[in-house]
Amino acid sequence: MTEPISETETGMKMAGTPGNIMIGTNHCGAYKNALGDYEERTMSSTGWMSIVVVVVCSLAVATRGYKLIQQADALTALLRIYDDSHDFGALGGAMKTSGYIFILASIIASTVTYFHCTRCNGGVAFFKLIGVAVIAYAVVKLLWNKAVDDQVDKSSMTGEKKHAIKIILKAQL
Repeated sequence: MTEPISETETGMKMAGTPGNIMIGTNHCGAYKNALGDYEERTMSSTGWMSIVVVVVCSLAVATRGYKLIQQADALTALLRIYDDSHDFGALGGAMKTSGYIFILASIIASTVTYFHCTRCNGGVAFFKLIGVAVIAYAVVKLLWNKAVDDQVDKSSMTGEKKHAIKIILKAQL
């Protein structure tokens, strides 16, 4: 395997310092042109568009997370109407946790995309962030569905009410 050409050998300055897989490295092809020569790079419009798209989507996800956090207490109070003998506080806690996970994932997505795309011009980080978003949603959905099942099954509602409430609550996320 050949070693990458250093800055001193080419006389060209790299666009950034070597990093890791999250922020890009000089081994990801970011600093080679089509002929295989190393050259100084600038951000392309595709790179900036990737950053803007991810940041806008991250803001939407963070807003949804904030709404979930606000909605958690209202949901707990609403469920007391159906069964006042059971405390649905754990369900509200699960909804708040989901909101925090969404907000955290959106911050990570924006940060990683910015630092990675400014190094490798938006080719790889965009797909990494799609993966982060899918994983965050899957974790949140699994936590939420489990919390709904556990809390509603513990209540003293009838079987029909339990089924109807589960459908409504699982649709919240």
